Amino acid sequence: MPDLAERSAERIVVSSHTWVRKALLPCAGRIFVWVAVFALGCSALPASAGTGTDARLKYKAYMDPARRFALDYPSTMKVETVGVDSVTISLPAAAFRITVFIAKRPKARSADAKPLLDALKKSLKIIVTDLVVLEEGRLPGESKAQGYVIFSFKNSRGVSLTQLVHYYVSRERTLQLTISDRSEGFKNLEKIIRKIHGSLRILDRDLK
Repeated sequence: MPDLAERSAERIVVSSHTWVRKALLPCAGRIFVWVAVFALGCSALPASAGTGTDARLKYKAYMDPARRFALDYPSTMKVETVGVDSVTISLPAAAFRITVFIAKRPKARSADAKPLLDALKKSLKIIVTDLVVLEEGRLPGESKAQGYVIFSFKNSRGVSLTQLVHYYVSRERTLQLTISDRSEGFKNLEKIIRKIHGSLRILDRDLK
C-alpha cells in the first residue's frame, strides 16, 4: 500500500488532470491545474531571450504575502493570486507559465522531497504518453527537503510539453513550483527558466 506522501502526490496529479479536462474540454489530456495548456502563440519575451544575453529583459521579485518564499520573474508576465496559497505568473496568449502552490500535508512527516518526486513520476507514467525524464536534482546548497524533476510528454493532440516541477517540503506543508511550456518554447527559454528556478528563496522553512 502506498504511503501518505505517495497518495497525496497522486491526488494532486489526478485531481488537477480532471479539473483541466472539465474546464478546457477541447484541450483535454493535459495535466496539472498549473500547466500552460493553451498551446497558443509564441511568448511575449524577446526573441533572443533564450540566449540569456538580451539586456531588455528585466525581472521583478515576487514576494509571497505571508513571506514564506520569493522568486524572480520576467517583468512582462502577469501575476494572479488565488487565496493565500497559490500564485500563477503567465504571459497573455502564451503557453509559458509559472505557478507556486502551498498545501498542508495530511499529517506531520519527515521533511524529505524524494517520496513526493517518486510518486509524481509514478503517477505521470499512468496519465500521460511518451513521458521522458530529462533531469533530476536539487538546487545548490539546499537539503533533502527540496528537489526537482524536468520531464517532457505528449498530450492527446500530440503536442509536446515540458515541465519543471520543484518541491520544497517541511514537516507540515509542501510547496510546489511548476514552470511549463510547449517543449520548443521551454528549450528556447531554458536559461530564463533556470534563472527563475534558481531564484526561488524559501524564507520560512516551516511554510507557515
